[in-house]
Amino acid sequence: MYAQHSQADARPWSKVERDPGSKARPVVYSARGSHASYFEPGLHWATVWFDHADGKGFSREMALETLRDGQPPWI
Repeated sequence: MYAQHSQADARPWSKVERDPGSKARPVVYSARGSHASYFEPGLHWATVWFDHADGKGFSREMALETLRDGQPPWI
């Protein structure tokens, strides 16, 4: 079972993609900049935005931005 934002997804072990080197470790597609995990790569609708779980790793689109207290004012 893998958890996303407000739900989870489950499938039988026989239907889970596994690391070809071990055959015992499941492959998890973690969404960039998110806590969500998926069984398959791609864009996944997350109610307000799309999770990018494409297996490509770091993306400049999701770069960390450092902010100071009060800048912007809503922080």
